[in-house]
Formats: sequence, structure tokens, C-alpha cells
Amino acid sequence: MKIRAKFTLFISLAAFFSVIFFSAYLYTELREEMYDLIDYELADGADALFAQLTKTETHTPLPHLTPPGFPMNNYWLRVFTESGDTLYASEMAKISSVAPAPTHAPYFATLAISQNFLSIPKSEKEELKGHPVKLRVRTFRQRIGETTFIVQIGKPILLLNAELQEILVDMEITVPMTIVLIFIAAYLLAGRMLEPLTEINRRIVRIRENSLHERIPLGKSKDELHALSSSLNSMFDRLENSFLRQREFIGNAAHEMKSPLTILMLGHEEMLAANPDPEIRSSLEKQLHSMRRLNKLIRDLLSIARLEQEDTLVRTAVDIPELLNRLLEDYTEITKSGGITVTTSFDPLTISADQEKIQRLFINLIDNGIKYNLNQNGTLHLSTRKERDMAVIEISNSGKIIPPDELKHIFKQFYRVEKSRSQAFGGTGLGLTIASRIVEMHRGSIEVKSGTGTTTFIVMLPHETLV
Repeated sequence: MKIRAKFTLFISLAAFFSVIFFSAYLYTELREEMYDLIDYELADGADALFAQLTKTETHTPLPHLTPPGFPMNNYWLRVFTESGDTLYASEMAKISSVAPAPTHAPYFATLAISQNFLSIPKSEKEELKGHPVKLRVRTFRQRIGETTFIVQIGKPILLLNAELQEILVDMEITVPMTIVLIFIAAYLLAGRMLEPLTEINRRIVRIRENSLHERIPLGKSKDELHALSSSLNSMFDRLENSFLRQREFIGNAAHEMKSPLTILMLGHEEMLAANPDPEIRSSLEKQLHSMRRLNKLIRDLLSIARLEQEDTLVRTAVDIPELLNRLLEDYTEITKSGGITVTTSFDPLTISADQEKIQRLFINLIDNGIKYNLNQNGTLHLSTRKERDMAVIEISNSGKIIPPDELKHIFKQFYRVEKSRSQAFGGTGLGLTIASRIVEMHRGSIEVKSGTGTTTFIVMLPHETLV
């Protein structure tokens, strides 16, 4: 999982639990606050009733009892003595009874009465139709004279519960929407926060052996990303210096070895031209063969050093089929003597490329295809085509199958699949490395497939090289 996804998931989960907790807390507090207001209202009503009872000091039923400011038709109300004598009962209390509580703590009760007894706005009646009538009830006791009076008072909370239910429904809609918005905001914020890291990664991907001079731009803020970029730039400084010294060493060593080696080769060739004894001739030929292999190795090392130091290409229009046909003519004698059958399948294909380097690329691949071919009755097939705006060149040869675990190493320096065969033909293990570097300079790709007695090298060059 990517950091952006982890950050978004973490923020979203934190927001989810925070919003759920806050919403539940807010809803609970709001509901309790509304119930507390009703409880205060019921307590005030009971106090007003006790005040009236104190004035009347009666133990007989009261036909009418309405404290100032308390319309009793909106309440369930019963006033009675401790002995059970009812002094007053509201219309709702006459139809449905509620058991008194031993304390004045509030409680809920459900009445089996019609909603017609309640003052419900017309706009709410249809919506509340069929809902049970619930009360918030409190029981108060007070001794007046020799008698203990009990006031049992309750208020219908049908409308209040409906409002609370609406709030709950609204929360069920707004909470998921809020979480979705937070998720989107977290995703965008994570992208913005990680943008410098993405840019650093893009820069690192672009920095290769031939572009170690590039550096990661340092931001203005002295934060952790600034420190990371600075550390990476320091590492690239050390790498660039190390690569430069390595290239200089390879180039200088190759140049220093080339001249003495050429002199030695000329000396051996002159001695062979003088028709020495067979024993001496055999020794001189072996030495000359080793010198030629060493000379090829030096040339390949110089080629790699030059390719690594070059960043630009001298592009010209290159007719690939024409170039391949010309190269195959140079190998005619070798293929005939080796019994190799050469076939071609060329579609017209002209690209914009560095002709010298492209020629070296195909020389290395053809040379490789001949070198590792079968001893007798081998085949070498070359083809060109356009595929999805790509220039595709394939070079196939018969021969031993390359094991799958060795295919991924085949373009590495000095790597040989068949070491004895490579040495017999003067191979250095650098030909495919040079080929891979040339393709890379043209922003293309090269891959190898091996199976059913055939090995195929596939070179793909991007559409911008097509002419």
C-alpha cells in the first residue's frame, strides 16, 4: 500500500471515529438537555400545584385545578393523597393511568390514548399518526398539614421524540457525507504533501550513469524533505566523482595498453611471416590469438567508456533493411563456412538515429547470433516491422536454449552464457552490454527470448525515431 493511501486511510479512520463519537455525544447531550428542560417544567408545575393546595387545604376532589401559566390539558396530571384519594385528574389521566414512582426521579410511560388529546400541529399529525403516546413523568410528594399530597405529572413527548428522530436521520445522512468529504480532502492533502517526494523520486529515476550531474532542487523550507534532498545530492556528488574516476581509469588504461599491444602484435606477425619452425609457429600463433582477444577487449572497453561519456546522438535518416543487408554481406563468408542459412523478412523501416552507433548495435547482435549458432545447418533470421508506432527489429539464431535464470544477466558486463565458446571466438562479454547501452541512448528497449532451439533478440525503438 502506498504512503498516500495509508495516510488517507489513517485520516479517514480517525475522522470516522471522531465524527461518530462527536455526533453521538452531541445527540445524547441534546436529548438530555431537552429532557432536563421538561423535568424543570414538570417540577415548576408541581410546585405551583402544591402552592394552590396549601391555600385551599382541602381533602375533597377538586373540580378545577389550573395553576397560572400551566394549561393542564397539555399535561397528564393526577393529584391524590397518600391514602389513595384522588383530588384531581386531567382528561388524559382519567382515560389512562400511570403507576407512581417512589421518588421524584423522571421516568417514561406509554399511554393507550388517542392523539386527539394532544395539541399537535396539523402539519405533523399525518407524520405522527400511529405513533405511541409517550410521557415524561415525575412524582412529587409534599406534606401539607396532617396530609401528604402526591402530584404525579407528565408531559407528552411525542413531538420532541419526532424532532429527535429527524435529527438522528439528518445525522445518518450528514455523517457519511462528512466522512466522504474528509476522505477526499485527505487524499488531496496527502497528494500535495507527498508531491515533493514524488518529484524527488522522478529526479532519482532520471539520474543515471550518464546523467549523474543532475541534482534534486532544494526547497525553501528547511524541513525533513530538504534534509533528505541534501543527503541524496551529497550521495550523487560522491557517485559522480567515483564514476568519473572509474571512467578515466578505464579510458587511460585502455589507451596506455593499446599502443604496446599493437607493437607486440606487429612483431609476432612479422615473426610468423618469416616461416619459423613449426613448434615456434604454434607458440607464436597462440600468443597472437591471445593478443587479438586482448586488443578486442581494449576496443570494447574504450567503446563503453565513450558511450558512457556521450549524452548526445548525431541523428540521421537510417534505412534499417539496407543497413542490415549491407552488414550481412560482410558476414557471407563466415555464414557459408559455418553452414548457417540466413533469411530475412524486411518491411520498409527508416528511423532517425545515430548511424554509427546503430551499425555497431547490429554488428554486435549479428556477431553474437553467428558465434552462438549451431555447428552445422544453423539458421539466422532478421526481420523489421512497425508495431504500435514502434520500430521493431528482431534477430533470431538457432542454438542452445539460454536458461531463464541467465536471461536477466545477459546484458551485464563480462557476462557469458557459454564461456568456453565465447573465448574460442574471441568474445569479451561486452558486446551485448554495448548493444544495450546504444539502445538505451536511443530511448528504446532490448530484450531476449530463448526457447524451442531459437534465441531471439528484439530491439524496439520509440515512435519519435521513425521517419
